[in-house]
Amino acid sequence: MRKFSRIFAVLAVAVFTLSMLVGCSSDEITVFDALNKMSDIKSMETDSVITFKMDVSGISEEEKALNGGIVTALNGSKLDISQKIIRNDKKTVAKQQAGMKMDFMGMQMNMGVWADVNLAGDKPKINQIISIPPILTMSMPEQFRGKQYMVMDFENMLSETDMPSDYLKKLMNLGREFEPKLTMILKNYILNVKDAPKLITAKGKGAINDKEVSVYQLKLDDAAFKTLLGTTVNDLSQRKDVMSFINELAHAAIETAAYEDLDVDTAKAEFDESFEMVQDQIPVFLEEFNRVMEVFKDVKIIGDKGVVVDYFIDNNGYIIKQNLSINIVVDAAAIEKAMNEVTGNDAESYAQGVYNLEIDVKSDTKNINKPVNIEFPKVNAENSFNYSEFMNSTAEF
Repeated sequence: MRKFSRIFAVLAVAVFTLSMLVGCSSDEITVFDALNKMSDIKSMETDSVITFKMDVSGISEEEKALNGGIVTALNGSKLDISQKIIRNDKKTVAKQQAGMKMDFMGMQMNMGVWADVNLAGDKPKINQIISIPPILTMSMPEQFRGKQYMVMDFENMLSETDMPSDYLKKLMNLGREFEPKLTMILKNYILNVKDAPKLITAKGKGAINDKEVSVYQLKLDDAAFKTLLGTTVNDLSQRKDVMSFINELAHAAIETAAYEDLDVDTAKAEFDESFEMVQDQIPVFLEEFNRVMEVFKDVKIIGDKGVVVDYFIDNNGYIIKQNLSINIVVDAAAIEKAMNEVTGNDAESYAQGVYNLEIDVKSDTKNINKPVNIEFPKVNAENSFNYSEFMNSTAEF
């Protein structure tokens, strides 16, 4: 069953992330539709800048000396990410390029990824080239040191496993089949959920590069976050359409991963039995979940600056700019005290320190559905190595 737990973990993250748009207003639906429309773009370029800020209070001078370097390094760090993508209407053929520049503790480290995907034919083709910073190759076996690129040929990688040759294509088709179903479930949830806080409001018109945009803002404080989390978990875990979706997805995943020695009917029956047990335990889970939420009601998780996301949507319904800021607080003593109450532990609390983290992300998207140029680096035996060769060499140690 471990194969399916990964699928459901990803599904749970997606559901929770998108459920941040709930509130049953036209503003939430407008932003939801814009986010969903971004997945249908055929070509685009995106540039993002991520910065961090952290401060610590309530710790001893000794701990300050130990943690001071980490806090200073984090405060001065920055991550620049640039992406380009080109794909066809059916999303079966795509090329992608991503570059990352990290500035950490005064050192700069650059990485790049190029991907060439073609699932249109009978034989899927997925190739990736990754540029590796020299500092990372220094710890590799001697034959790989100093080489700039690592090449990943998924067809070659699959040939070394017992997976069917068409496994990747089936997996991609599975994603394309279930994506619209998940989108419909989430949209119905947004329209019909009760007791959820209103999170998104229209902020009027603006302009970016002489292009008119509508501005929407998502705002979330600690209380709203906990209300939203409680509402989402309680509602989604009891919705029949969600349970039906998970069951259908699991059955399709079993069929997709059908190896020669796998009895599909038996695997489905085993999943159904386990899933039925999970559903029977939902009332017990919700009772415990709601108790934990009540205990943590006064433990601050979202800081005073909250979570704020500004969406800039052009007249074609695309999000061409996003500004995100998130303030997370970790109050070690308050968390330990709450956990002791949850578990019934009456031990004295020794935790200390309040860690306040701020993350800012600014992202701009351009050249939507316009010509985008992606140039792949030329790789050879002198400047690159194969991922499979690298893994085989490390397995010898």
